Amino acid sequence: LSMYCFSVKNFNRDPKEVKFLMDIFEKAAKNIVKDKEVHDNKVKVRFIGRLDMLPEKVQKAVQEAMESTKDYDNYIVNFCVAYGGREEIVDATNKVIQDVKDGKIDKVDDETIKNYMYINSDPDIVIRTSGEYRLSDFMTWHSVYSEWFFLDKHWPDFSKEDLVKCIKEFKEKRSRRFGK
Repeated sequence: LSMYCFSVKNFNRDPKEVKFLMDIFEKAAKNIVKDKEVHDNKVKVRFIGRLDMLPEKVQKAVQEAMESTKDYDNYIVNFCVAYGGREEIVDATNKVIQDVKDGKIDKVDDETIKNYMYINSDPDIVIRTSGEYRLSDFMTWHSVYSEWFFLDKHWPDFSKEDLVKCIKEFKEKRSRRFGK
C-alpha cells in the first residue's frame, strides 16, 4: 500500500500549514515505533521521497519508524512524503548516470531504471480521491499499467466500503492485458 501524503510541491504552501503537517508526520512516525498492530502483523513501514527536505526532527522520527520495521515482510506500507513522480525519475536517473560513470552498469533499460526508483514495484490499482481526474505527479513511472479508480469524495471520507468496492470492480470487471 502506497499513500501520497505530501508532495515536493506542497512545501510551497503556507509555512504554518507545512509545519502543522510536518508535526503530524513526526507524531505518526513515532506512533509506528510503538504500535503493537504494526509489529504483531510484521508491517514494514517505509517513508518514500526526498526525505532530506523534511525538518530534521521529522527525518529522525521517520528513520526510527523504518528502522523498527525494516525486517518485516508480511505487508509493506509506503508513506510518500516530500514525494513527486518526476523527482523520483530524476533521482533514479542521476543514480544510474553515476553508476554508469563508476562502471557498475553498462546497459540501461526500463528494468534498470525501475530498480533505482524509490519504489520498485508497480501498483495494480490506483485510487484517486477528491473528484480530480489527474495523476498529480503520483507514481508517474509505476502506474502506466495500473487500473485507475476516480472517486468524487475527499480522502477523509474514503471508507473501507469504498476500498472493497474498488477491489471488487478490479477483480470482476477490469481486464488486465498489459503489465503483470
